[in-house]
Amino acid sequence: MGKKNKGEKKNGHSQEEMAKPKYTLETALPLLRSGKLMYTTEVPGAPDVPGEGKPRRSVFSDELITSLGSGVSTLHENFQKGLEIAGNKNCFGYRPMKDGVAQDYVWMSYKQVGESVQKFAAALSLRGFKKGDMIGIYSINCIEWVLVEQACNASTLVTVPLYDTLGVESIVHIVTQTEMRIVFSAADKVSSLTKNIEKLPSIKTIVVFGEVDEATKEKGKEINVEMISFSDFEREGKDKTVELTRPVDTDLATIMYTSGTTGLPKGVMLNHRCLMADCGAVEYLGKCGVGLLLNKDDVHLSYLPLAHVFERMVVTYLLGVGGAIGFFQGSPLKLLDDLAALKPTIFPSVPRLLNRIYSKITDTVEATGGLSATLFNMALNSKKEGLKNGHITHWIWDKLVFSKTKARLGGRVRAIITASAPISPEVLDFLRIAFCCEVFEAYVKLNPLEVLLKPLLEIMIQVLLVLPFLLMKSNWLMFPK
Repeated sequence: MGKKNKGEKKNGHSQEEMAKPKYTLETALPLLRSGKLMYTTEVPGAPDVPGEGKPRRSVFSDELITSLGSGVSTLHENFQKGLEIAGNKNCFGYRPMKDGVAQDYVWMSYKQVGESVQKFAAALSLRGFKKGDMIGIYSINCIEWVLVEQACNASTLVTVPLYDTLGVESIVHIVTQTEMRIVFSAADKVSSLTKNIEKLPSIKTIVVFGEVDEATKEKGKEINVEMISFSDFEREGKDKTVELTRPVDTDLATIMYTSGTTGLPKGVMLNHRCLMADCGAVEYLGKCGVGLLLNKDDVHLSYLPLAHVFERMVVTYLLGVGGAIGFFQGSPLKLLDDLAALKPTIFPSVPRLLNRIYSKITDTVEATGGLSATLFNMALNSKKEGLKNGHITHWIWDKLVFSKTKARLGGRVRAIITASAPISPEVLDFLRIAFCCEVFEAYVKLNPLEVLLKPLLEIMIQVLLVLPFLLMKSNWLMFPK
């Protein structure tokens, strides 16, 4: 299945037609309230199966969404679209250290990232890696992580993230199961691999994020593993002309291992279409007014693990629209410092952190007491009334009271997104009030993909929306194949 032509039709509908919302929040809400419209609808022509209901899909779209509205169908095409939109604008950023202090963000433009990705893809190809080969990545979020990912996306290689919380036994299981020959690793993770190398016989090369000294190279020779620096590996692909195998949407993109509830980690195989459909469905609901719509002016702080699908989807969506992504220093304790330096426009998070923020603010108000606490509670109660009418801002309280809380996230956040577990309505409303922004909840019912999305303001009806890239029954979900 090759690249789709612009305007190509699917079941009689062009890509442009499918990108247009069937309903918006304003047009759907009266129908939903009156009962004339349901949140899901039966799939026409679906066969009757004894003991089962008919499969259903989102009422907001007549077709399953399989990509972003731009029509790109693979992760590689997605980045190329971002490159087309953003060009020399910021793509990936990090904070260099000087005398132990993090400096201002330094950026790679989309054009620079594209050039670097080409070098890494060429280097992998020259080393004999071909379509479907497994490429390990063992690191916290950083520029190197995403450069490797994009190089794999460009050449139909399969990324396999590794992470510490899995434990040695699980990492051995993943490496053995995938038979990966190469791992791109942060410097502080290398020893976890080398000291267990007898259990990891498939690994022949470790590419280290940073420089590799002679002692490390000699250690590698002793265990029959090539140790090469990230920069040296990139140079291998410089000015090299190679013919890369570009992916199609049904090609495998990544295997994401999750611990599950018992036993060894389970690998979830996700192809390009599945990942692009997830982003496309969120974008589509954003156009309908019930989801988050990202654009080229958005800025994101990447700190949630890229080894998990939530952060991968945020980064993928942003790359497709030309947004900017800055990486945290690596420590949760320095997160507020990174937020102040980057000033992101969106803040994806998880209930554990958001509950901690909620408790920190409320405990501080209570401990302060006096006039300050009285004023805060007056403002809080006033904005709670406003929420009932769909208002998340207030002309005076936001300036007098909530400007300080908003500044904790950098001062520019227009949307908070929470996923991975449920979060109480009380905390959601508090976040909307205190940070003066929309809050979206992606409630994960099936690891690893976000399946259900709550509307930005549960102003009239509390309901879970099925993302329009899924079919569902009461006992199963079907992803795009």
